[in-house]
Amino acid sequence: GESGSGKTTLLNILAALDKPTGGTVLLGGKNLSEIPEETTAAFRRDNLGFVFQDFSLLDTFSLEDNICLPLVLAGKSRTEMRDRLSPLAYDLGIETLLKKYPYEVSGGQK
Repeated sequence: GESGSGKTTLLNILAALDKPTGGTVLLGGKNLSEIPEETTAAFRRDNLGFVFQDFSLLDTFSLEDNICLPLVLAGKSRTEMRDRLSPLAYDLGIETLLKKYPYEVSGGQK
């Protein structure tokens, strides 16, 4: 869409980063405006995944470790991380890049 058409605002509302000024936004049957502020981060962690336009990868972590970091922080097992990472890496065509570090791949590959 055109600049100023509300793309970023919509994404911020869907990510529970901003609250709508009117109407109701439901995600998984939950009204995003009614999620208590102290549990918003946990809701995002457990239900959403997004990459900011100006994302940053940790240079001392491999791409695999960068991708799995939210799962580590959520206390997921290594088996679950592998089970979730493998199809994702395949779908994105990055299986051969997982052991590389951010400085070893192109901007497009990041």
